[in-house]
Amino acid sequence: MCVEYRGFKNYFIRRRGSKRVFLYISWLLKLSFIALMGWGIYRHDLMLIGKSIFGFVIAILPFLLEKRFGIVTPAFLDFLITLALLLHQRGVAFNLYDKFPYYDVVLHSFSSIVLSTLLILTFYLLERNSPNLKMSYGFIALLGIVFTMALGVVWEIGEFTIDQLFGYHTQPSLADTMEDLILDTISSTFVAILAYISMKRGSFENAVKETNDSIKDLLKRRREKIS
Repeated sequence: MCVEYRGFKNYFIRRRGSKRVFLYISWLLKLSFIALMGWGIYRHDLMLIGKSIFGFVIAILPFLLEKRFGIVTPAFLDFLITLALLLHQRGVAFNLYDKFPYYDVVLHSFSSIVLSTLLILTFYLLERNSPNLKMSYGFIALLGIVFTMALGVVWEIGEFTIDQLFGYHTQPSLADTMEDLILDTISSTFVAILAYISMKRGSFENAVKETNDSIKDLLKRRREKIS
């Protein structure tokens, strides 16, 4: 138990300045999922309970990746992922989607921005650490758009399936579904343009250097283990 605690403590100590602040805030938000889970149990809302568990698991994935493989997720991105998940859960728990007409539009756009950023980062790191894979910055940005749109379609299919099986009303109309898909396209295109410019200028590489170095270290350890 003491070893586990020290490992968790070092997870924060290794960060400096604003990175540590973002991690602290992110973990406070992660703990909120447990409160939402309790609220779902109190309301006998199986959907809220299930989404809270799913959201919490996704939110702690960056920590698990670092603990298991040593892969460091940018602290700011960790914070954004957790915030997007939590805002969605709070919207479900407290009917914010119905109370505020633009809550869905703003949150869906924000979530698409976070997802697109994560995807572009993934493809960028994949290209950087795969000797036989070469992709231009433009193609990496394009992949971010395409995969964000594709996952948006999967999400809408999931909502439709839940509505049909359990009688929920997550998709009020065809217009709502199309609006979500259009927002996915606009948001991911916006991120792709910014990411492309950032990659061309070299600032993107500097921003993800810690993550890239951690992956290089992991691959090096794997090669040494094999040899």
